[in-house]
Amino acid sequence: KLAMAGGNFIHTATGNPTLESTYTSVDSVEPQAVAVVGNYAYLATAKATDSNFEILDITDPSSPTLVGKMLLDDTSYGAVAIAGKYAYVGITANWHGVAGLEVIDISDPTHP
Repeated sequence: KLAMAGGNFIHTATGNPTLESTYTSVDSVEPQAVAVVGNYAYLATAKATDSNFEILDITDPSSPTLVGKMLLDDTSYGAVAIAGKYAYVGITANWHGVAGLEVIDISDPTHP
């Protein structure tokens, strides 16, 4: 099970849940949306001054590792979905009060 709590990305075991590990976003205060596909977790994170799209290698659930990130233009995100080599990030608000969608090429996880 994956969850966000207190600004941290948390992975717990199934069945009788126990905390497996945590990941704290390096540059941002608060993860807002997450999607998991295969060995990667994709996070949209935000704070008042900027936002990031972060890709974590979760091959070893006890040690999630940041492998790539990019600065995003918007301030608030509602969802992340992955299809093929693209991440679709739902924008609930940006600096101009506009909602929408950002499409990010994730074919190279180290350079989204």
